[in-house]
Amino acid sequence: MSVYERIEELRRKAGISQGKLERELGFSNGSISKWKNSTPSYARLEKLADFFGVSLDDLLDRTDVLSGKDCDAQKKEPFAGQSRRTVTDDDIMFALWGDTRDVDASDLDDVKRYADFIRERKKNK
Repeated sequence: MSVYERIEELRRKAGISQGKLERELGFSNGSISKWKNSTPSYARLEKLADFFGVSLDDLLDRTDVLSGKDCDAQKKEPFAGQSRRTVTDDDIMFALWGDTRDVDASDLDDVKRYADFIRERKKNK
């Protein structure tokens, strides 16, 4: 299986369009289609593997020729259409304010409402 075919397989399993995947990863529009006849850079392969939660070996569909087993012994869970990690309220508060002693839950709620507003505005464009 080619790299392009493997990316397409992972993309379909994740239920994400090619355009959305390109936007999520900061790739130019149509760049994935160009990989039908070429191989993406290592940096792009890393971004794709991280996005889908797979190893580079899995992304490249590499197996040990003699054993038929995957080259990467530690397989990661495939992307299930969900966030790649969970961010807690404490994580958000620390990222925004560092020292959270003077910040309360209402401040965080204001930030979350604003984030929701921006997300909706972008979705409706």
